[in-house]
Amino acid sequence: MERFRSHTHFIPLKDDASRLELLPIESEVGSFKSSSVKNGLDSAEGQSQNRTLVVKGWPQTSKALRKTGWKKVGSLAIDTLIALIPLLFIAVSLVAIHMSGSPISTDGDRVKAATTLGPTLFPILFAAIVGRSLRSLALFQAERGAKLGTLEQLMGSLTIFGTELQFLLRTFDLLGIGLIALWALSPLGGQASLRLLGLGKQPTSSTQNVSYLSPESVSILAQGADVISSLGFSTNALYLSALFTPPATQASAVDTWSNVKIPTIEKLESTSKSDADGWYRVFPENASYSSLVGLPIDGIRKSGSYHFYVECLYMALDCPTVSDSTLVNGTSRGGFSLNFVTDDPGNLLLYPNQTSYPSVKPWGVNFSAVSNIESDDSFITNCTLTRSSVESNITCDDGSCSVTQIRRSIFDQRPPGYTPLVYGIGAAGLETYWPMSGGSGEHPGSSTPTEYFISDPTMNSLSTSIASGGVSLKGLSADLFSERFSLVFNTYWQCSLVPWYQTGNFPSNASALNHDSFDINYMGIFNTTTTTVTTFTDIYVCNKIWAAILLIASTVLLLCGIGGAVAKHMARGPKILGYVSTMTRDNPYIDLPPGGCTLDGLERARLLKDVEVKVQDVSAEGGVGHIALGSAETFDSGKLISGRLYAGAA
Repeated sequence: MERFRSHTHFIPLKDDASRLELLPIESEVGSFKSSSVKNGLDSAEGQSQNRTLVVKGWPQTSKALRKTGWKKVGSLAIDTLIALIPLLFIAVSLVAIHMSGSPISTDGDRVKAATTLGPTLFPILFAAIVGRSLRSLALFQAERGAKLGTLEQLMGSLTIFGTELQFLLRTFDLLGIGLIALWALSPLGGQASLRLLGLGKQPTSSTQNVSYLSPESVSILAQGADVISSLGFSTNALYLSALFTPPATQASAVDTWSNVKIPTIEKLESTSKSDADGWYRVFPENASYSSLVGLPIDGIRKSGSYHFYVECLYMALDCPTVSDSTLVNGTSRGGFSLNFVTDDPGNLLLYPNQTSYPSVKPWGVNFSAVSNIESDDSFITNCTLTRSSVESNITCDDGSCSVTQIRRSIFDQRPPGYTPLVYGIGAAGLETYWPMSGGSGEHPGSSTPTEYFISDPTMNSLSTSIASGGVSLKGLSADLFSERFSLVFNTYWQCSLVPWYQTGNFPSNASALNHDSFDINYMGIFNTTTTTVTTFTDIYVCNKIWAAILLIASTVLLLCGIGGAVAKHMARGPKILGYVSTMTRDNPYIDLPPGGCTLDGLERARLLKDVEVKVQDVSAEGGVGHIALGSAETFDSGKLISGRLYAGAA
């Protein structure tokens, strides 16, 4: 055992300034075991002799370990408040679970806004509470005796990144695994808060009636010359607008005015397979529509989902052969012309619910077109006109409608020959006014918009064909001509059925204008059908999995906070773990006043904050160095040198 003298002693300062001062005085302190210590002190004795370190606030008398009075109450209150902070996240979780399924509200939006703060606040609070708790637990264990490795595990895991110490210490025990699992809850809790509460839609179903324009409505073309001359322009304007719609709109399930287009069932019958009830599924890629103008429907709102069935019809034209032979009698040598051939009397006003029908043969339609009178470039075909009665399943979502299924009507059993043209003089009006719908029907050798469309539905041929006098329909196959001719035929007829209804200008009493109350003055007939309406209400939706994760993480954090607070107040000794100032305790290489063993690490650091120390060689003049934390002034020559030997054993 080596004895030595250090000429230092503590003298308290009476003034209020916090400072350090060295004063000469003699005193005797301590004994040390290591010879390197003696060498270090002997080498520094010339510097530290007759110097005393004076620290204001250093304890001068013995004191008890326990805090008393307001200090104890204040410390306990602060620790309790910190420990109970996780209750806020538990409360948010429970409120979110309770709110699940509730409509959007101001209070609910506040709760949802609060959950977005979780990814920021939860990891910060988690680190603060868990770090304090682990430090308190380590001190509590140290007072009762613990392995150094256990204390290093606890003190080295005060942050989420400190858990790597478990791998560095090679301590893969339950404590190490538990600490890793504990810190894994920090990011999970933050993300759980963010994903806790979302928005969803709650469906509510009801039924209501909607009205749609019946194909049995009276055409303007059947009203006579006076009505046609007064209202015919509206039919032509609507028709020309439909012809010039872009290809995307032509292929769409609705027209420009959001009317629902009815697909042709003939194409589906040849390319698809129906179900047991005769229904064909309609997809955008397999749909071929009967008209460029759709079915006007009244009563569909912009929000909600509608599901209903409609009975409707369209006319199909089958033109088995086409030729460029001599023009038939009665056709014009300008544009196109058509006439109807039938052996049956007109004005057969037959309704779908009629139980018996006289025999009616399908009408014939003669179509001819001349694109250039000088070259006699003509196109002639004879077609058969029939009706197709279909039942369509329509679905509307947020105001956007489409036919999803279609089948042959099981209600309308009229023979194919009963087209709308047999009801009166509509056929005469159609063959007279349709060829002139483009304003060029009487100009010899010119093509009409109808011919341009049949030749090319994109209308790209307009710019290249006008100079040559028009387009030629020669080269079109019979099937392709039949498809396009049927499309424009139905489009013009549909446009003649109360055109102002087609653009959405429905009458206020649309549902009352039905077959039972038919009035020729109204012309429009509306059918009524029942629809199932599903409306959606915006609601809050709690993710139960993330709610469970947040509850678990918050509960664990609450238990950590409570456990840490209990351990802190059960520990009797000063809080010395984890502070650099603790390395000055009983350190022979740092000139300190005697005593101060009851100081916490934080208190000691506050008192010694101006003391300059450094890691150095405290045996610089010896053959073998000794590395320690010492006073910078006492061992100012103890710089660490690469290659020098330092003590590895006593």
